[in-house]
Amino acid sequence: MSDMQMNGFHGEELLIQDENFPVHLMSRLNKLREGVKFCDVTLVVGQHDVPAHKCILVSCSPYLFDLFSQEEKSGVTRGTCKLKGIEFTSFEYLLNYMYTGTMVIPAEEVKNVYGTARKLKMEEVAKQCVAFLADNLTPANCLGIRSYAQDVEMKKKVDEYIKVNFNDVIVSKNFYGLPNLQVEVVGADEDLLESSQQSHLFELLLIYVKEHQNTKKFKLERLIEQLNVLYLTRDNTLQDCKDFEDKSLKEDEGVQDYRKLKRKQHGHIKANQNKDGQTSETNNNQVNSLPFQKFTIVKDKSVLEREWKIIAFKETADNTYISISIFNGCLTTISLHCRVARQSPSNSISDTPDSPVHSVSDVQFERSRSLTPLKSMSTPRCGFGLRAVGDILIASGGYDRGECMKSTECFDIESNTWRILADMNTARGRFSTARMGNMIYACGGSNGLQELRSVEVYDPEKDLWSFVAPMSKDRSSPGCAVLNDKLYCIGGCMGQDSIAGCEVYDPKTDSWSDIAPLQTARYQASVRAYQGKLYVMGGTDGWHCLKSVEVYDTETNEWKFIESLNVSRRGAGVESYQGKLFVIGGNDGVTSLKSTEILDVENAVWKFGPALTSPRSNAGSAVHGKRLFAVGGFNGKKFLDTMEYLDDTQEWSHYAPVSKIRNSNSLESVHSEDSALVKFDATSTVMDDPIH
Repeated sequence: MSDMQMNGFHGEELLIQDENFPVHLMSRLNKLREGVKFCDVTLVVGQHDVPAHKCILVSCSPYLFDLFSQEEKSGVTRGTCKLKGIEFTSFEYLLNYMYTGTMVIPAEEVKNVYGTARKLKMEEVAKQCVAFLADNLTPANCLGIRSYAQDVEMKKKVDEYIKVNFNDVIVSKNFYGLPNLQVEVVGADEDLLESSQQSHLFELLLIYVKEHQNTKKFKLERLIEQLNVLYLTRDNTLQDCKDFEDKSLKEDEGVQDYRKLKRKQHGHIKANQNKDGQTSETNNNQVNSLPFQKFTIVKDKSVLEREWKIIAFKETADNTYISISIFNGCLTTISLHCRVARQSPSNSISDTPDSPVHSVSDVQFERSRSLTPLKSMSTPRCGFGLRAVGDILIASGGYDRGECMKSTECFDIESNTWRILADMNTARGRFSTARMGNMIYACGGSNGLQELRSVEVYDPEKDLWSFVAPMSKDRSSPGCAVLNDKLYCIGGCMGQDSIAGCEVYDPKTDSWSDIAPLQTARYQASVRAYQGKLYVMGGTDGWHCLKSVEVYDTETNEWKFIESLNVSRRGAGVESYQGKLFVIGGNDGVTSLKSTEILDVENAVWKFGPALTSPRSNAGSAVHGKRLFAVGGFNGKKFLDTMEYLDDTQEWSHYAPVSKIRNSNSLESVHSEDSALVKFDATSTVMDDPIH
């Protein structure tokens, strides 16, 4: 009885909680580290040996966790590990933080600690460093901080600060310590410069340096050593003037002096090369035999992986600019001057067959393209609808990586901008559109799960999609065209089966009726009304990519074969342009195509036309005024959101046309993404499916 009383307790459990335990524990662990007690790893940072406990390191640094986990899996455990690319002072701050949870960093050391924290993947520390640096940016320190910035948000904040405070930044001591790339551009005329965003000239320069940096012989350091004279070609690429042989260049004293300097430098470089073709520089890549594991924190990046960016620029004098940029991951300044081309009399223009394509005499011709790229769609689109109505191109539906879309957007030709319109009622890709009056009809396609027979019509004035009578059967990848105020839907597929059947829609009765079937069942064919008949070109029968062409006569209700295309094509665009029938791009069953073909009706043959700048299959095509557009599609590697056009020059381009009216708005002193855009000189619209 007494034993039972002694074992009785009023409470059910005992709670012992020491609020200071974590602090005391970390303090004891830190003393063990300082006394080198029970340490199981020695980190070599710079010239310093740092004893530590792996359990503490891996708990605080995901990077070190991965490092030691890989070592454990390999079965080889080493007591010493060398960390390359880490600065000791900043690492010491972080190591103390790992053991104590507290860190007081002098302001001048924050950027170094930030960089090391990023490398060790200590994101919370890096985040607090970013906040501190962003709140303490000055014209004197922003460039130094930008050179250390690694995460996107930090770069964005510093870049915005540089743009806003550009005038103060360019007089700072750090600015004058940056490498300077001096460039003179020849070949541009006044109209070209005034109708283009100057930022795009810097973008062309960035592309030029980036492409040459990726070659074996090219080094960015050599560009920075002297003035670089570059020629702006008609296709908006920059070329080194030393590489051109042209009479006009021979008459240019500045270019000739530049060539002499280049030849002299080339001879000096060759004289300093060893037998293996390498310059006699100290080899810093010798491998030292060390009795411990070496590990590089920062992996070397390829040229394409490193950062390339124009941060900000301003005009300092007429056609003279200065910029802060990132070239090959390094902060660089650019001094850019555009030497405006002199206009020569028309009778002095050389038209001899052996005249080089890219020569200074090119500037004597009127340039039709600015340096401003055409704006891209809001999303890549493939197998979508594209039609021109008034001064806009309307893109609807399509798919991107297998996802069918219902979104619609339009390209304003006057302002070179895309804007969102009302969604379609049904998500659909692999369909076809045609324009009747100002109304756009979308026929069939697929919603990603099943083929469709539904038909929608878009009213641009109301910004509204509405259904009309459906077709008699489901059709994916059909072709559509308007002829004699009726809508024709040709071929297509149902599952794996290609369709020969064709239907015609009468908007007056809102009904569909059958017409004669194709002689060859096909889908992804190119369909267009031309000279009073329907033309169906290429496509696929499900097994083979086709080159055959059929023509439909509405009076006889018959299909007849005519001369085949030169190349088998499916998913090609087709338009009636400048009185001719153009077939654009497509896929030959293996690769996406850049080539185009033009029908010579009189001789009943197909001739090759100007090649696209990029391969495109299942792209949208449309005609506006004097321009033939190709938009979106698939290039064999990725879905596209870009666009290009063909004009009287008979060359495709993705640059906006030169404005006939000079921009009256003055250029802002610092580049902004919202700069005024070049305007098109397009006032007339060609009918979608003209009848001759």
